[in-house]
Amino acid sequence: MKVIFGLGNIGEEYMTTRHNIGFQFVDYVLKETGGSETGQKKHKGIIVRKEVGDETVLFVKPTTLMNLSGDCVRDLVSFYKVSMEDILIVHDDLDIPLGGYKMQISKGPKGHNGLIDIERKLGTKDFLRLRLGIENRTDIRFSGEDYVLGKFSKEEDLIIRETFVSVWEMMMSSFIKCEETEVQRN
Repeated sequence: MKVIFGLGNIGEEYMTTRHNIGFQFVDYVLKETGGSETGQKKHKGIIVRKEVGDETVLFVKPTTLMNLSGDCVRDLVSFYKVSMEDILIVHDDLDIPLGGYKMQISKGPKGHNGLIDIERKLGTKDFLRLRLGIENRTDIRFSGEDYVLGKFSKEEDLIIRETFVSVWEMMMSSFIKCEETEVQRN
């Protein structure tokens, strides 16, 4: 069993923000694979179980605030006895330009509070992360916090949708094999 956690904040006001790109990615994959975006609420998350190829995959959106994502991840990993090699955390990353992505073990932005909480509650950094680039600021006076809570423009949303297509195609082979991948948008 594989578990894909898409990070974000619950609440209508956050749904289309840059910080919720993890939720948006999970919703995209569920739609593409013919799954329902509504799932069971348990273990501090919304969970949809699907068969993807020969693999059972749980798609999870934590229902905690982003900064407490570790509660959901820890509870689910413990309940299902999932190994660190079988989890993937999907999150926004200001260190990567919009449209780029990296899938890496133990690496991620130093200031991402959702990841910090997950690392603390799992007691390890050794899990796979899908780092989706959101950096596209033209005005550097925007703080990172304000920027991640802003919404994508229509042009940025098109780039994100193209990125989701590429990422999902890559994940069909790499995540199942747990390989690290990096793509930077030109």
